[in-house]
Amino acid sequence: MNREEQLLSLPYRQRQFIYIVDDYNGLQSRNGNFFQDAGDVVFNTFTDTLQDTWNPWRIGENWQQGKWWKLPLIGEVNLVTNAFEKIQGKIDEKDLSKIEVWKNEDIKPMVLDHNTKLKFQVGHPLKNTVYVAHPVKEGTYFPFANFHRFTFEHKWAEVMRLLRHLGAIEIKVIHKTGWKREFAANLNLGVPLDGIPVDSEVNYQSMGNSTSDIITEFHFPENNKVPKLPDNLVWYHHEETWKEIADGRLNSNLKDFSLELHYKEDFNVNASIRAKVQEYGLGLGGSFEKHESTTWILQGTFNSRKKHFWNI
Repeated sequence: MNREEQLLSLPYRQRQFIYIVDDYNGLQSRNGNFFQDAGDVVFNTFTDTLQDTWNPWRIGENWQQGKWWKLPLIGEVNLVTNAFEKIQGKIDEKDLSKIEVWKNEDIKPMVLDHNTKLKFQVGHPLKNTVYVAHPVKEGTYFPFANFHRFTFEHKWAEVMRLLRHLGAIEIKVIHKTGWKREFAANLNLGVPLDGIPVDSEVNYQSMGNSTSDIITEFHFPENNKVPKLPDNLVWYHHEETWKEIADGRLNSNLKDFSLELHYKEDFNVNASIRAKVQEYGLGLGGSFEKHESTTWILQGTFNSRKKHFWNI
């Protein structure tokens, strides 16, 4: 596997923070744990060279270079000499281009392939800027500074897409806790994210001058879709109340709905990690927007269309 494939195979917490570099040459470990690095190098090197112990080509090379002063332990000496050479070079330089301990870095350096599977916002990635992995959509990375805004916006777009595909004709968004109108003003409330199609005409009513807790209202008067689940849902599988609404609509012809949009976890993207990023001399990608535990309530009405048996 290349490093990008190795990155994506790691658990979320281990692949969460990355920064982009042109190459690994001369890139030093930022964790600075020499003994851990050395131990990993020794283990990995012996594992790699064990398969090479009785390789005729390697034995011949060592013989020509006069490294057989401990005969007759040919295979064992071959293993030791091969491993020693690699360990010597790796530990002396402690270079991440040679040491595979990059997996132990808190913020992992990455060189992007030309056909990279990682996805970034338009205009990104930027070199030496830290990016944070999307909590549920593998391979998507947001700039550290705007992680909370983009993540909440992505979750918001999905729940709106879900409700439209289920046949919503009216949606009222009510503030309960956390981010309110000032934050919502900078979200794409009326325009779904790239790759999420608009299904019908939208009448968007801003409540910016209202003193109530209503953030906004949406009207989809021409939404006559037969209810179904949209493709490529990611948040849905972690939201039990969303599933309940969908089940009620698909199987019981639910007419009205009320569900909560939660954003409570900070995913460890906070002031502490920001300080480490700055200590490393890396960029945030903008002015850092801190997390705020937020709950919005979405209430509304579905159209009168029923799910046909061939859609089941």
